[in-house]
Amino acid sequence: MIVCVGSVAVYYFVAFRSQYSIIGWAYALLLALFGYYFFRKNKLLNEMQCSSCRVKSNLELQLRMLERYVRFYLISGTAIIPILLIFLGIVLYYKKPTLINKTILYPSATNPVWKFLLAWFILVIFSTIIMWILNRGYVNKLYGRHIGKLKQLLSQLND
Repeated sequence: MIVCVGSVAVYYFVAFRSQYSIIGWAYALLLALFGYYFFRKNKLLNEMQCSSCRVKSNLELQLRMLERYVRFYLISGTAIIPILLIFLGIVLYYKKPTLINKTILYPSATNPVWKFLLAWFILVIFSTIIMWILNRGYVNKLYGRHIGKLKQLLSQLND
């Protein structure tokens, strides 16, 4: 995630003769937010290795925190798509790029504003749904099984 977002930020700073550097700054902010998230999650995972802590209470606390981080990751990873698409639509609307002037994704004399808004709305909804499905599967594959195993261990400790 960090490599991809960082690459996109650099691309928008370098490409287009800095015409779209605002998009690069948006991705740089996103990079900083995800960097902070991954730093906090890594800190949590390192705290899980506490050898002097009480096993059961430490496991319960760490499991709750891990579930919160995973839920945040799922929601933020999905919500970032519509936010960035809306931001991109606003930037493209005000920058008036010449390359996409004749598409439905940009208002013109032959394309009224309502068609432009409808096209962006459909694009945002469709991409958000696809991202939710992909992100949910990825997060479940990456963390879901491990959280399930931790819950099993915790239930065995309770017994």
